[in-house]
Order: sequence, then structure tokens, then C-alpha cells
Amino acid sequence: MAKILVSMIAYRERYLAESVRDCVSKAANPQDLVFSIVSEQSKPELHADLSFLPTSQIVYRKYDLSEFRGIMWSRAKTTDVDFEYDYILYTCGHNMFAQDWDLKVLDALKKAETKAEKALITSSGPEFEYNSDETLNFEPRSGRTVNKYRPRIPSDYVPGYGFPNSLQAELPNTEDVVEDAYMQWSFVFAPSNYVKEVPIDIKMGYHGEEIYLSVISWARGWRFFATPEILYYHDTYKQYPGEEAPTRMNTHRPWIDLHQKSFWEHSDHALRRLNLLLSGELHEDVPLQKVLDFCKATGMSTEYCKKFEDYSNIGLERHAEGFRNMQPYLDD
Repeated sequence: MAKILVSMIAYRERYLAESVRDCVSKAANPQDLVFSIVSEQSKPELHADLSFLPTSQIVYRKYDLSEFRGIMWSRAKTTDVDFEYDYILYTCGHNMFAQDWDLKVLDALKKAETKAEKALITSSGPEFEYNSDETLNFEPRSGRTVNKYRPRIPSDYVPGYGFPNSLQAELPNTEDVVEDAYMQWSFVFAPSNYVKEVPIDIKMGYHGEEIYLSVISWARGWRFFATPEILYYHDTYKQYPGEEAPTRMNTHRPWIDLHQKSFWEHSDHALRRLNLLLSGELHEDVPLQKVLDFCKATGMSTEYCKKFEDYSNIGLERHAEGFRNMQPYLDD
């Protein structure tokens, strides 16, 4: 069977071990999985014990919170491995998985490759959350129990200032895969050559990285497909180590905690970098015309495909802006 590199980022995850164990136990061919995991915690003892995995099946890097690193730094670190693999799954340390998810996603990719030479699978999976007794609840407060995708990107979407949710739709009832317009990075499955063709850019930050990678990937010939077949479940409302407060989304969002200043400086830089990409000034192989072609194909407005003097300060509320001055919730 094909070897799958499971790239898993884990920022202060409370249930990382449960996610890894579930990924393994639900796989039809667990022996073909290799995990590359980056974990950040405030104390060494809070890093998950993953010793149940053979050392040959895991690359496990642990970091403290002494400095701001960022979500893309972590993702890039997971791809730093010295062995060959056939496919990569970019995912998160707060997901659960469907039975035989590996066979299902490989089958979906084969279908997608009949439609596009360079294809990948991405989708927004149903939500779940942990009950107070740590049992699982698959009837979450959002009510989302099926896969969703974005058949188009709404024309009022401002890249980097949030998610293009207004056109997010339930996947149709079909046995086929459906072309998507946007990469959902809680689950992206691709052939290994995708990693080389679209390397992770650590200068990008949360949240602008998804549209940034979507535009670059599309311009380099990749096409995105979603499947109605459930592959994973996403823990959206979380609780962090040592907390007794109700589950929430706030510290989950910006990955800042002790480093608000560094986070927002990095976020400003990342948004300006996103604008350089959209205006065709960042990569030679992603000229403005290809960005405009992406807009035409997906419905995204071309309004922001021009150079802005300061794209990080265009008078709109930033994603996670409401958390900018909140004190961090830490276990200590």
C-alpha cells in the first residue's frame, strides 16, 4: 500500500493523543501511516504521550511557549522529514476520523484525478466536541453533521480578513467528487509532489494562509475536490489543558497567548504579503493574470487584486480582532 505522511499540528491541544490514536485505529492500513507532529505546550508534562506508536511511525517535535512561531511555521516543520512517502495529509491535532478514512480518501483522490491531472482532496468536515465527562458529542451546537465545501467564493469576500463562508454549502448526494474553490486546511490530502510544488510559507499567518495557498496551488495547476464521504470530524469548541471554563473558540483562533504583539506584527506582514501575491508581485509563476483567472473560475472579486499601500490596514475588522487584548487562558 501507499505510505501516507500525516502532518499534524498541535497548539496546546488537550486531546492530541486521542486524535492520533483515533487516526490509527480508524485507518484500514495503519501500518502505512507515518506521523509528523509539532506540539506546543506551556509545560513539558502537557505534551501528549504518544509512546503507543512505534518510533518508526512518528517524528514528534515538542516546543514550549517561550516564543511566537505561528501556524505556518508548525506546518512547514512537519514536512521536514528524511524519508519518502506517497501522499500527505495536512490535518490538526483536534480531529477525529471516519472508519477506513485512508481508503476513502484514496478512492476520492483517484476519482478527482480523472477530472484533473493535479488534484487534491479537501473538505470541511462535520463538527464534534467533548462532553464534560470526556465522552464525544457528534451533535454539536453548530448542527453541522455533514461535509461542506465552497463551490464558489463570494464576491464580497475580502481575502485574509476571514473565511468565505457565505457560499459554503452542503455537498450534494453523489458518489462522485465535486470541484471546490477553496482549500480547507484542517484536511488537505495530496500526492507527495504537492509538498515540493507548493511549499509552506512560514511568512504567512493565521488567517490568510488558506486563500494564499489556494491561489498559489491553483496557479500552479492544482485543482481542489471535496467528497460527500465523511473523512474526519473537527473539534471547533475546545478546552485547553488546565482549564475549567466552558469550551470556547477564542484562544483557539489566533495562536497568540503570551505573544500578542508578535502575532499581530506577523499578521500585518502576512496580509501585506497576501496582497503582493494577489497583485501578481510575489512569485514569477503566479502573475496577475493567473490570479485574475482564479477569480474568474471561483467567483472571487478582483477588487483586491491591485496593490494596496497597506493591506493590513484597509479599515475592515480583522479575523480574531475581538481577541486582540484578551488575557491568555493558561494552565498555570
